[in-house]
Amino acid sequence: MIDLTHTRFQTASKPRLLLIEDEHSVVESLSLLLKADYDVSSESTVAGGISQFQQMNPALVILDLRLPDGNGLEVLREIRRGDLQTPVIVLTGYSSMRTAEEALRLGASDYLHKPFDGFSLKGRIEELLQAHGAGKSRERQVQRKLDKAQRQIAALKLKADAADIFLHDAASPVITVLTAVHYLCDLVETRHGSDKDAKAMADLLMNSVGFISSLFEQNSYIESLGRLPSSEIELHKVAHLALSLAKQKAETHEIAVGLHLQNPEATIAVNRFALARVLLNLLHNAIEAVPAETGRVTLKVAAVDGFAEFSVIDNGPGIPETLRERIFDCRFSTKTDGSGLGLYISKHLMSGMGGDITLHSELGHGSRFSIKIPLLL
Repeated sequence: MIDLTHTRFQTASKPRLLLIEDEHSVVESLSLLLKADYDVSSESTVAGGISQFQQMNPALVILDLRLPDGNGLEVLREIRRGDLQTPVIVLTGYSSMRTAEEALRLGASDYLHKPFDGFSLKGRIEELLQAHGAGKSRERQVQRKLDKAQRQIAALKLKADAADIFLHDAASPVITVLTAVHYLCDLVETRHGSDKDAKAMADLLMNSVGFISSLFEQNSYIESLGRLPSSEIELHKVAHLALSLAKQKAETHEIAVGLHLQNPEATIAVNRFALARVLLNLLHNAIEAVPAETGRVTLKVAAVDGFAEFSVIDNGPGIPETLRERIFDCRFSTKTDGSGLGLYISKHLMSGMGGDITLHSELGHGSRFSIKIPLLL
């Protein structure tokens, strides 16, 4: 704990602030900024913060959510058990978006992202203290806090989802790009003339770069629900693009992925990388679901009754009926380490391309995810 008693002004006219933060530089700079107007005390741990709050009864609390002996939410919960009124400003990093959302649910008055402008914090302190001491009815204060919290939670959820979606889907292509670049550079140094391996790696590199570039377009669509850009493409090209992107996971899991093509030259108007992203997610899920030695995954592509149909079929354990209705819900996953974002985003992307995605599954007999998109006639 950092002792700031030598810098504190013990005057009754100054509101008392409690700063619960373990970064020495942050404590020191904020204390210097605020000491002219406030009586500032600091603590650097969860236990110390709770104890100090109970002893000093501060006018406002500034609370970091990451502390050396636990989560700042523990402090907030303890404060709100006996005090629903004292304003609490939480400090959070971008990696703590879900924690900030939980803090607002628990009754935090506001939050600031690190790094933040100390003068912005000072302005929020003044606003919150004025509102807190204005003599407004508790009912109006609570309702205003709830309304603001709901708006902030919605904004946090959108930002957190967008960040998670990008990181979730960009990681594998980035690895592929880096591997391909190093491989091709080695070939340039050691080989001359035409080389089939180099051509194959160059194609893989171009597909991965295109996939990454398309993620930005798809992210914009997800945020604004605009229209995904599209172009004409033959069914077999989309299928081979998806399989090339899934190759690494299939090899890692030692699962052979079969391909059945009917009417491969039929065409559709889609965003090829968005559709490949959906198929890639389905293929990854299927590869992870099947047993290592006897697992079978098949991508079946056909043109039927004016529609292109892409089906990913596996012989895994299947999905229980009680879970099938939730399979496309945001953050719902049947995997212990799943993000619950893949199928949720896939459903939205298919909607943006004028298509649909459905599931048929039987326990003990595997699953079949099917995508239908209108053909170009």
